[in-house]
Amino acid sequence: MSVDIVFFDNMPMRSHNPEPRIKVRGLMRRGHRVLVVDKMGMNDPSLANIGLISARLKALARRTPASSPPSGWPVTEGIMRPVLLPPRRAPVVKGINRRWLARSLKHAIEAAGMKDPLLWTRFPAPELVDIIDQLPHRGVLYECVDDYPAFLHWSDEVRALLRENERRLTQRADLVVVTAPRLGERLGPWARRLEVVPNGVDVELFMGKGVGELPSELAGRLKPPVVGFVGVLDLRLDYELLVKVARAVKPGVLLIVGPQYPKVPIERLPQEPNVVFAGEVPHEQVPLYLRHMDACLLPYDGSKELVRALSPVKLFEYLASGVPVVGVDLPAVRALDDVVRVATTHDEFVAHVLAAVAEHDPAARQARQDRALTEGWDSRLDSLDASIREVFPGPGRSAR
Repeated sequence: MSVDIVFFDNMPMRSHNPEPRIKVRGLMRRGHRVLVVDKMGMNDPSLANIGLISARLKALARRTPASSPPSGWPVTEGIMRPVLLPPRRAPVVKGINRRWLARSLKHAIEAAGMKDPLLWTRFPAPELVDIIDQLPHRGVLYECVDDYPAFLHWSDEVRALLRENERRLTQRADLVVVTAPRLGERLGPWARRLEVVPNGVDVELFMGKGVGELPSELAGRLKPPVVGFVGVLDLRLDYELLVKVARAVKPGVLLIVGPQYPKVPIERLPQEPNVVFAGEVPHEQVPLYLRHMDACLLPYDGSKELVRALSPVKLFEYLASGVPVVGVDLPAVRALDDVVRVATTHDEFVAHVLAAVAEHDPAARQARQDRALTEGWDSRLDSLDASIREVFPGPGRSAR
């Protein structure tokens, strides 16, 4: 039995993070139809959205949706992107946004031919939590992939709002799925049913060589040993540790592959002459970069609470590549300490890096890849699919 799904995400579906795209496509391969609603986060719209905001205000005045979805749009990874009016937390504006969002979502669900979709949300956006029972649905699934209230860039006001809305969403959900046990410990007291489904890896992709070739100007700078980090440069990383690693591997290179978030304290890294920034690359090219590394890093700042709840996709991707992995002592890393070098201090981390780049052990490489075979996305998605068919088999509920 297939299920129609409205999949709400807080990030753009085409962002650097491939994990939600992998899940959406995996659900569709298993026979489900999916309508994506993305960018359901906490930030106010920027001035760049002023045209869309104006169109939505006119639509509200006409009591009609701003536009109709293109034909066939919602069922093949189509994307709806609501732009809510700022300031979102002002009482009058919040009421307007709730009414517009409910009307727009009902219209999109109807246009998709969905009568009783599963509402699958990955973020406790206040407007969505407020209207969730106004939408036609067969049930609600909350998938928590991060400790959102612990994010460092939120104000105390936003953190409190997120905690309250996450509690409401967890209590309302028929099924809560978390990617790490620590998230389950936090949400478990409120959840009717909770399952832990960690992140996974595209085994076939990451056991391959990747697509294309490295840019020649980049390849020319990669002096061995090459130690690398693949991911976002954000507030979760330990930049002092990265500087120490860069200095320890000279004349080798610290290669960083991924985008940089604003207001991140990386000032000291560019001052190290052997740090090479590759920038963001397409997901299918990441294995190509891993193939040029002698060790892969998980250099998180373990003192930060949100880091303790991570299930890093890159950890499984590193293992599938066969490259030695060095990580800080986090629950998700410690769980794989038979194939990952785990460090509790900066000095121990650096020592592990130096040992990793000196490793030339085919058996250890095979052990890492064998472990990755047990962490594939297919098994994760099979588990999610089985839970969906068990928990949400019946007809939907009418909107209130």
